[in-house]
Amino acid sequence: MRVRLYALATLMLLGIVGLSSCRADRGSPGRLEESGPRGTIHGAAMSPDFSRVAVAGRSWDGMQHLWIVDLMDGSAASVLKTASGSITGPSWSPDSREVVVKTIEGGRQSLLVVHVAGTGIRELVSNQGSPLWLVPRYGPRGVLISRVSRDDGNSLWLVPAQGDSPPSWLAQCDDFLDLNPLAAAWAATGQHVVFYCSNSQHLREVNLLTRESRVITGFPSATGRETYYIFPSPDGRWVLLPCEEWYTPETVEPDFVDTVWLAPTDGGEPRLLAQFPYRIEAAWSPDSRHVVMSSAGGLQARGLVVLNVDSGDARRITGPDRLDQVVLGPSWTADGTIYFVRDRGSLRGIQADGTAEELIWVVPGTG
Repeated sequence: MRVRLYALATLMLLGIVGLSSCRADRGSPGRLEESGPRGTIHGAAMSPDFSRVAVAGRSWDGMQHLWIVDLMDGSAASVLKTASGSITGPSWSPDSREVVVKTIEGGRQSLLVVHVAGTGIRELVSNQGSPLWLVPRYGPRGVLISRVSRDDGNSLWLVPAQGDSPPSWLAQCDDFLDLNPLAAAWAATGQHVVFYCSNSQHLREVNLLTRESRVITGFPSATGRETYYIFPSPDGRWVLLPCEEWYTPETVEPDFVDTVWLAPTDGGEPRLLAQFPYRIEAAWSPDSRHVVMSSAGGLQARGLVVLNVDSGDARRITGPDRLDQVVLGPSWTADGTIYFVRDRGSLRGIQADGTAEELIWVVPGTG
């Protein structure tokens, strides 16, 4: 479908790997933005201790990087870089000491674990060509990965974080729509993984101790409903699913609807929380009462929106100033600050009420 093709191409082609540093003058965001060529951010991930952000992106000179940005002083160090390959999907270890990424070099894809203190890099798994390993998620019991194969369809695997044994199979959606990565995430307990099967429209869970899988809940029927990311709440009660749905009653062209669903983990019926155009990513508030979502839709739709999960009320806290600005990758920290990427080239922070936006760091022009 329209978003599916774009997202899969992005996952496969965009890359990131780096060794430079840049410090932002946090008191002068306007001057920094006008200070010359800068690069592009493809993705960002907040460390579990809320002290640093792992940023995957490209400097202006074409080098692909993985930067670690310190939120205390705005300094950044590129811990991995390449001129010809790519890196995607940074994800932190629970102890905030390591980041796992996927790299591609000359058609060879690898999962690499990078120690952010600069003490080493280790390879967990690699292969040439198919199957594709996508969307790594570091958790308490290893690295969760979605595998896409034309022969086997979509499956979920667990890779030991030390790389000392091969990946183990967790689950598979036999009723896959096509070659999409499974949307999966670690549950709050760390003992379960939740994932969504597109064609059956079921939210499922696998117990990592017993390896037993069960259906958590199903969704109202639609011609199609899919998502690339799911977001379990910190208190373990909910799973948020930003979805794309389509209906083809008697028309040739499908009718697309972008929705946000809230599924209870106790097996209750999912609830339609909102319709949100061109949703990208989301993050829960620490108290699990609100969700912040980013959008890269039309000019009026772009920005960050905070949703109340009880009432469904939505409040926009940022909006773009120019047509080319896009807001991505929100993270909601314990002190109430929401960190996000704006214009794909700068890391910023803002309070949940929409006040006190500040510039943290800008992608350097060279690396």
